[in-house]
Amino acid sequence: MSYKDSDRQAFLQALYNRAEGDFEVQISMYDVGTDLGFEKDEAAAFGQDLFIEGLAEMKTLSGGMGITIKGLEALGIDITPKNKAHCFSLKSGSVLDDQGKEAVHELLNKIRAGLDGKAFPFDLMEEIVIDLKTIEVQMLSPNPKTQIIREIFKIIYQNLKGLAPQDLQVELQTIIS
Repeated sequence: MSYKDSDRQAFLQALYNRAEGDFEVQISMYDVGTDLGFEKDEAAAFGQDLFIEGLAEMKTLSGGMGITIKGLEALGIDITPKNKAHCFSLKSGSVLDDQGKEAVHELLNKIRAGLDGKAFPFDLMEEIVIDLKTIEVQMLSPNPKTQIIREIFKIIYQNLKGLAPQDLQVELQTIIS
């Protein structure tokens, strides 16, 4: 099915509005469709299109969905963390430059602070601590490898998805992109 871009944009905006900007919230694609006057099949088609484009992610097989960081960006919503003037970034070089090293150290500190006092299953906490230690060991190298650090941050992001504070998740998403 082909829909107008304005309808797709309206669907994405309605998803954002229902989620109140929180990309960890689960919203029914059918409820979003109802808000816009769409039938169930139309709502499902819009939801699937957003999944394919990476603007939304499927949360449940029964139609639960959530907006992604890419979806927020498509709406023109600034995802820069409120308490930070810049987002962390890793350049594409094979080794970290000085800015990358600084970003990694700052993000490691933010992750620790974001986990402080949180109750996670032991296995998950153990895995995250070992991943953080692995990054610290890589940072001891005279030439820390960008790709190794990025891959470990991807794993940490997946493990913390929906569990860590939203600004930390945004920063992790930004650094792994």
